[in-house]
Amino acid sequence: MRLFAKISLAVIVTMFVNSDVYAASFLELVGKISLANVKGTIDHMAIDTKNKRLFICAFGNNTVEVIDINSGSLVHTIRGLIEPHGILFVADNNKLYVTYGRNGQCDIYNACQFNKIGEVNFSFNADNIRYYPPAVYIGFGNGSIGVIDSNTDKQTGEIKLAGHPEGFEIDPDSNRIFVNIPQARRIAVVDLAKLKVETAWLIKDADNFPMTLDSENHRLFVCSRNPPKLLIFDINAGIEIQGIPIDSDADDIFYLAKNKNIYISCGNGFINVLGKSATAGYMVKERIHTAAGAGTSLLSAETGYFYLAVPSYFTQPAEIWIYRITD
Repeated sequence: MRLFAKISLAVIVTMFVNSDVYAASFLELVGKISLANVKGTIDHMAIDTKNKRLFICAFGNNTVEVIDINSGSLVHTIRGLIEPHGILFVADNNKLYVTYGRNGQCDIYNACQFNKIGEVNFSFNADNIRYYPPAVYIGFGNGSIGVIDSNTDKQTGEIKLAGHPEGFEIDPDSNRIFVNIPQARRIAVVDLAKLKVETAWLIKDADNFPMTLDSENHRLFVCSRNPPKLLIFDINAGIEIQGIPIDSDADDIFYLAKNKNIYISCGNGFINVLGKSATAGYMVKERIHTAAGAGTSLLSAETGYFYLAVPSYFTQPAEIWIYRITD
């Protein structure tokens, strides 16, 4: 059964009068979920596809919100947090990992009762988080990625970097981690077995924040905010092969292997969908108008949906906008 076959009428979107602004061929807006009690900025999200739950770092609200995607209802709120940045749900052991910007801590929760079952303390500014079984990888501080064993929830290693890590991706095929370091304008290439930087690629005249990986075709997609563009790297050669202008303030980027499209959510109020052209590599296929500050997103290849976090802004309420990914 498709995900939205069971969504209640309260969550289904009313058709927009201005179809020119909101109509899209690559993403179809099918639902909105209210976050009525959430104020301020929203950071990363995670999903439990089996139980249809969305976990949301309400950074400015100092909470983590747990939403039932089918009903659009609030399942639970984890309160009393300090700037929750990154979040990871591990289905293997039903754990939820939450990182914090101010104190650099990672808290571990049971994802059923939401009781805290462990913590790992880093120096400060714990942020992006990835999972490559059995390890959890967390970017933090002035230049490190911490490694946690997900079975024991103890830190087992640390990767030293030239600056604070932003987006990073793990490539199991080459046993490497690619790490954006905007402060140094470099992409660090880490040997996963040795937990050491083996080389770094210089980024010319741009910075580098979110990234996504097409491991099969050996392509790394990196978003620059200044200037706003998508940089495409050949990970075998370690060189940039294309740069494409995009909308400003890109915060999240995803590559979908099924259709080979790239989805970028930008804080200036647009989603950019890019795909391959017949002759000129990748190009912007569509700009989808969203809302001010809506830069945080999550794409689930398993469910076939794209989730966009819309923060509260003047009269704009906090919501999760849900798009069906079309073929």
